Parts: sequence; C-alpha cells; structure tokens
Amino acid sequence: MKDKYLHTFRRQPDPAFANNLFQQIEQLPPASTIASSPARRTPTRKIRLAWAIATLLLMLALMAMVPGVRARFEDVLKQVGQMTIFMTEDNPGFDDPNIVPDEIMTLEEARQQVDFDFSLPDWVPEGLVLQENDIRINDIIDGLRVQWLDENVRGRALNLLISRAMPDVPYIVGPDSVTELTINDVPATLIRGGWYPEEDKWKDDGGRAIRWQLGNVVYHLSTGNEDFGGLSDQDLIKVAESIAPASPVD
Repeated sequence: MKDKYLHTFRRQPDPAFANNLFQQIEQLPPASTIASSPARRTPTRKIRLAWAIATLLLMLALMAMVPGVRARFEDVLKQVGQMTIFMTEDNPGFDDPNIVPDEIMTLEEARQQVDFDFSLPDWVPEGLVLQENDIRINDIIDGLRVQWLDENVRGRALNLLISRAMPDVPYIVGPDSVTELTINDVPATLIRGGWYPEEDKWKDDGGRAIRWQLGNVVYHLSTGNEDFGGLSDQDLIKVAESIAPASPVD
C-alpha cells in the first residue's frame, strides 16, 4: 500500500486496541528459543507473518479513526459472503513474487508441511492435470498453491490457493470487482480481475476467482480469461462445488 497512508493518517488508535495488539505480539516466543523442524515451517517465519498482520490491522484502525475518512472507509470495507473485503485503487503489494519465495514440493510433502487439513476438487474439466510435484508453500498466505494444467491447450489452467482463515484480516481487491454467490449453500465471493504489481493497479483482465471458507480453511479457486483458455464460469463453479470440507464444519 502506498506510503501516503502512513504519512497522512497520524492520529493514535484507541489505547485499548493498541495495548491488546502489542500484548499479543509480545507473547510470541523468540525464534531462538524454539528448535526448528523440517516437517513444519519455522517459527521465525510465523513471527514475521504475525508482525505483518499486526501492522495491517493497526494501519486499518488508524484509517478508520481519522475524521472525514471514516465514512469513506466504511464504504470500501464490506462483508461479501463470508469474506471481509477491502476495496481500494492502491496495490497493497502482496502479489509481488519477490517478497517471499515459494517452497516447491510434492503434494504429499505439502500435506505434512502445513498444520491444517485441506481438500482438493473431486472434479476438474477433462484435459487438466494436477501438477502434484509442483505444490508451492508460501508463508505470506500461510498456505499453499496447487495448479492444474492442460498440456494440449495453451493458457488453459486452474489454480487453487488454500490457506488458514484469518477473519480479522480483510481481502484487498480493486473497486467494483466482487459479486456474492453460493457454493454448496456456503456464501462465497466471485472476484473479477487481479493486481498487476508492475503497473501498480487492479485490472479486470477477464480472469475470475471464487473465494469461500470451509471450516477454518479458505479456498481461492482461479482461472484466466476464457477467451485465452481459461475455464468458463459454469466450470469454475462446478470445480468449487466438488471440494468437500476436509473435516466437519462447526
């Protein structure tokens, strides 16, 4: 997000909010006191992720408290389906691949690496093949990325991002880019377009994604422009509906 937010909104947040936030941060164990394990992501990375989330929450709190900004802030912070959506014209920078590189592994290794259970689709369109030796783990999203490719049709691909639910952290999109729908009677969000870090803006390029939550896991299923090999809306919804909860939903 652009630096103007940090320099313009200078009023202090509510003291109770700030104290509670930093008490939670201080309770995180030092990385030096925890032995690392190859089977799980290292505690140091989790601490970095916690700091990033805390910074975002504090920034949003500061923005919401500035007179004259609060009304506009409420206009762009919306509940769509189960997701809290923050709409802005400013690229947050989270899609920059240079922030934290992915760890590439097999599907079996990925299931051991993340500390939550997840499901994959029971159905995908014919021709799409799961790239089970190219599963990507990323600490920023606290989850993994899975891909299906069609070797015979250029540009035909399906991507699935699976992450732990973080209900207090909004998902950041461009203006007028979301629509509410349901997946197996579960509220979901249809998102059109995406962030273009090199252009520093959101663009509706014909790509679509469906984002919804099952239990404590968020699924983000996406495909490219249908004119260039992407799935149709009907097929994208059908794939999403074939994903069952990994464990009973409370």
